[in-house]
Amino acid sequence: MTFEWDDKKDEANQRKHGLIRLEATAIFASEVLTLEAPGLYGEVRQISYGQIPASVVIAAVVHTDRNGVTRLISARIASRKERNLYHAYLARKIGPAGSDPG
Repeated sequence: MTFEWDDKKDEANQRKHGLIRLEATAIFASEVLTLEAPGLYGEVRQISYGQIPASVVIAAVVHTDRNGVTRLISARIASRKERNLYHAYLARKIGPAGSDPG
């Protein structure tokens, strides 16, 4: 998977949400739940939930496809509701071990 981003927007995202693009791209290396992001942007945007490797953090990454390249728009730590959604997805896909312990 090839990624691109706007460096200024990435810096602003880091200040606001504390996640860097490297963490955001890392979620795509494992099990990811991707849904269409709500809103009108003039392009199809998706939001993907996945775990940052070697961490318990579940990230929410908004992105779009531009000619086969995944353009990162924003990344943040997933809310409790989003974590529950992701863990429910894992439980359906790979079994109860993917459920949230708390």
